[in-house]
Amino acid sequence: MRRSWCCLLICSAAVWIGLPAAAENGAPSSPEPSLEYRPPRPALPVPKEPIPAPPVTMFTESVGTFGISTGSFDGPIDVATDSEGNFYALDAGNNRVQKFDKYLKYVLSFGSYGSRPGEFKEPRAIAISPGGLLYVVDSGNHRVQQFDTNGVFISTWGALGSRVNNFKYPNDITFENDTTFWVMDPGNERVVKYAFPSGHEKGGSPRFVEEFGSTFAKRGAVFTGLVSLAWSNDSHLGGLYVLSDGCLVQQFRTDGSVEKSWPAIAPESGLCVPARIEVDDSGTDDYVYVLDAGNGLLLRFNLDGRFLAALRGAERPFSQPLGFAVSPERDEFYIADTKNNMVQKFTLR
Repeated sequence: MRRSWCCLLICSAAVWIGLPAAAENGAPSSPEPSLEYRPPRPALPVPKEPIPAPPVTMFTESVGTFGISTGSFDGPIDVATDSEGNFYALDAGNNRVQKFDKYLKYVLSFGSYGSRPGEFKEPRAIAISPGGLLYVVDSGNHRVQQFDTNGVFISTWGALGSRVNNFKYPNDITFENDTTFWVMDPGNERVVKYAFPSGHEKGGSPRFVEEFGSTFAKRGAVFTGLVSLAWSNDSHLGGLYVLSDGCLVQQFRTDGSVEKSWPAIAPESGLCVPARIEVDDSGTDDYVYVLDAGNGLLLRFNLDGRFLAALRGAERPFSQPLGFAVSPERDEFYIADTKNNMVQKFTLR
């Protein structure tokens, strides 16, 4: 993440709310954090007034309005980015994926309502693998579908149930590498790890590796209210990060035991309604991002849970945002501003 921000404000301003420049004004740092399926999501509280904080200048633009035409949305719920600067919005109400280039120009869309390959029912998450394939968590059909970045269907797996290759309303996916990934399965109160045989990630079926969940209580992995998950390859604090109700973040070792847990709540923000977690470990400084839908904030923490800052909507305040993505270059954020039926883009300057 770039260390300095210029004072140029293009279009409209966003606000990073967080640690007020302690080096400049001597303000104390935030205290260390203490340890401690269900569709439909609970009703979200009315967003609070903005938390007072000095602004940080950023550029922002957006795409979308309510509708069914291309470039319009009905409840965009998640976003993914690829290595070429394109982004993919999961348009849940229209049961489709829309692709845009880095200039927010519409490129293509695919998907419709149904249960056949390439169709969706209540999709909940979208992600691009390190190998460049697109995955959609098709929650209402209890499966995951795989596409190329032009929307061409490749494969699908999963069905309603509780066995190793079944799901019950899956709602998120994260990747360790281009052939190994985790799926969050809240209906079965577990997270499940899969891997493709080498060279078979396109068109093949992944094999079950392991699961963390209620059956692993002796190792500390007991889940309720699973919301989102993310993977970090950080050499010190890497592993699986799981976000659950109450904005609780749990970091797991590879054996399923809990390394650390902490509440992902911004100071003075009040009740948190968690929506999505992502880990950015691609640079010198690594961050955990948590989207707080209730307060309309994208929160930034370091990997051990220390609050750093928060991003609030610029063109208009976020209204129950449910998904986001960080660009590979780490200088752009795409927020699925769900109730405003738009995707807001922030470019750090």
